[in-house]
Amino acid sequence: MVELCGVTHDWLIEALVDLRAYARKHDLPALSEQLDVTLQVAQLETAQDTPCSAHNRQGHQSSE
Repeated sequence: MVELCGVTHDWLIEALVDLRAYARKHDLPALSEQLDVTLQVAQLETAQDTPCSAHNRQGHQSSE
């Protein structure tokens, strides 16, 4: 697992997977389908995160 400036998103993906399993188990097809989409979006967005550079780990912020 790559540390992303102290933030990992594994818990978010796991929570969405658990919610989708619940929806499927309890015959909630619309919710299950929506969670499929939500899970895909979460995976795409969290995959775009980049690991911390040594500069960022030292607490320096880049100016925007």
